[in-house]
Amino acid sequence: MGTTTGLVIAGVAGATALVISAAAVPFVAPALRRVCIPYVPATPAQLANVSRALSLATNNSKGTLIDLGSGDGRVMKFGEQLASHLTPEWRKQYIDYERLKSLLYDDMMEVPSDDDRREEHISRLDEKFFNECDQELTKINLFFSQKIAEGQGKHHELQTELQVFKDVLKTRNETTGIRRRFGGKDRFHKETTRNEQQLKLAFSEFYLSLVLVQNFQQLNATGFRKILKKHDKLTGNERGLDWRINKVEKSSFFLNREIETLITNVETSVINDLEGGNRQAGMKRLKVPPLSEKQKPLTTFSLGLFIGMSIVLLLAILLTWWASPGRPDEPKWVAVRLFRGPLLLFFSIFLCGVNMAGWAGAGVNHVLIFEVDPRNHLSYQTLMQIASFMIMLWSFAVLAYLYAHMLGIPPFAPPLALMVVCVVLLLNPIAKPDSLFHRNSRFWLLKHCYKCFTSPFHFVTFTDFWLGDQMNSLTTAFLDFQYFVCFYSTEVDYSDGWIKVNGINSSTGSVPWGSVELSTGKDQCASAAGLRSLMSVIPAMIRFLQCLRRYRDTKRVHPHLVNAGKYSTTFFVVACGALNKYYEAESPNSTSIF
Repeated sequence: MGTTTGLVIAGVAGATALVISAAAVPFVAPALRRVCIPYVPATPAQLANVSRALSLATNNSKGTLIDLGSGDGRVMKFGEQLASHLTPEWRKQYIDYERLKSLLYDDMMEVPSDDDRREEHISRLDEKFFNECDQELTKINLFFSQKIAEGQGKHHELQTELQVFKDVLKTRNETTGIRRRFGGKDRFHKETTRNEQQLKLAFSEFYLSLVLVQNFQQLNATGFRKILKKHDKLTGNERGLDWRINKVEKSSFFLNREIETLITNVETSVINDLEGGNRQAGMKRLKVPPLSEKQKPLTTFSLGLFIGMSIVLLLAILLTWWASPGRPDEPKWVAVRLFRGPLLLFFSIFLCGVNMAGWAGAGVNHVLIFEVDPRNHLSYQTLMQIASFMIMLWSFAVLAYLYAHMLGIPPFAPPLALMVVCVVLLLNPIAKPDSLFHRNSRFWLLKHCYKCFTSPFHFVTFTDFWLGDQMNSLTTAFLDFQYFVCFYSTEVDYSDGWIKVNGINSSTGSVPWGSVELSTGKDQCASAAGLRSLMSVIPAMIRFLQCLRRYRDTKRVHPHLVNAGKYSTTFFVVACGALNKYYEAESPNSTSIF
């Protein structure tokens, strides 16, 4: 099939994608408004429940109050508010609002029409319902008391450290003044600054934990008020109000105001002692992020746009590859090695975003586990957005390679351009706007990558372990990046201002350094046993050294030395692979994409 047919197929695919995108604009545009249209269509299950409730009310001669709500979706139900504002790792400690609500509705559906039987049924319901409420209240009181005790202990510890810091600072200031009179240098300035920053960070994190406890207190108080009010509305009595006054409003979690005192004391300490009385600077440092992590409409839209474009471009790549004739003047499999590594990395980042979405749904606080800044971190949608954007760029680069002869560019210029763009996006120091460049997140990743490669010299955290495991899963990408550097360093001629591959047709099967065999794609960059083995062993070596470092710090044979032994088996696999490469030299005509 000729090139013309391939162009026609690719053109049709592109035109179809444009038509679909244009048709979808009217449906997607409302999501970009500052305030979206307040209409939420009812599901079939909701309609069935409403119909069932109305039928029961019709059959009841006394009549029943049916609360259908406003139906316009403008008011968030408390159950949804609770789910979006709770602290994920404390999920089981909050009031089980949905279960209590289901208990009420299920029992009220079975209320008999006869007055005497109705009162008896409601009495049994009240006994069962208030027993459940009492269990929930006990659970909340115990957890809240525990958190208050932890907060008081932490506050005392921080105040002690702050007082020590102030005393040391006062002493050093006096000593520094004497040194400066005699021309001496302040050797303690760096250490003082570092200690001050550590104290500010500790107070900031403690303040955030206090706000989470306060939010826990407020949400549970609101939850009890809502569910007891709903009880009174459904049963037609005021026992719920009485129970709230006698039980909830006299409970320790409801009356305790220690959390407000701790929050005020922390604010005072940070503003007066660490920020020199600057209230604006102190409150900026203590700023608490929104407790409900809502996604921006623009992020959601761009994520869908990039995913859709990537799917269309990948389809165009497959159709073009299927319809295009062979290229005898270009080395076989080289483009696969150049493009495969970046694609594996981008797809891995996208799957990390999918994992984050799953963790959020399961109540796993990955921000706490990975020790990420809770005030400034990427959401799962943002991470997926970045990955889908890079996959889209990758697809454009592959299409540019496939149509290089029509665009009048060197075929192997697009992979190089893609890598340059990736390096610039990763390493550039531009910070604003943060929604575009994400400098803090990029530098966080670079810092932990550095700690992985220098693991014997640092305390190894969970984040470093996890990142090392991801590197082991991307061993093929490591090999492809090694090939990329080797290929563009030794096998490409830039002398005429053009990227030209040093391709040869070897009759003997042996390929010298700096050249690549056109028919098989064999070259020394992919065949050098020593270099390839070194790259293959790097991810396993990182985890091996991390395990040894953790054993040095903890003296625990299990799991650290056991894991080190597990990762050391990779060394034997790589050694056998190197021997295999060595003996492949005896049959140089064999073909491999690796």
